[in-house]
Amino acid sequence: MKITNTELNVVRFASEDVIATSGLVGSVWTFYIPASQYTGGSYSGNYVEFNGTVYPYGSGPYEITDIYGAKGGVDEDRDFLMSGGTYIPELGITLPSTVADNLAKSVYDAYSYGDGRYYTNGASYYEMYRQ
Repeated sequence: MKITNTELNVVRFASEDVIATSGLVGSVWTFYIPASQYTGGSYSGNYVEFNGTVYPYGSGPYEITDIYGAKGGVDEDRDFLMSGGTYIPELGITLPSTVADNLAKSVYDAYSYGDGRYYTNGASYYEMYRQ
């Protein structure tokens, strides 16, 4: 993983110590959550996209607050970003890798325990697989 933020914290995720940069905390990110776990409305597709602010939550995952901009019908968008693909068949163009990487970098998967709150483990597809 490339680290550009020199302030580091050790955070415990699922009984494992993980080094996380402070750049995630207090920032607004785009998230995708399974539609069955999203309680803010009914949307088409398998995933709901929304924006939210990330804050630490106890000694586990990050909590996502200040939720806004939820929309459905985003399965293809999520699949494209999460696959790291750079070719857009509808347009017949290939995005430069820097553009595709920047898109993937801002994509996080979210989840809920059914308590009306949303969480992320703070590891994007980009951080886990593309670097």
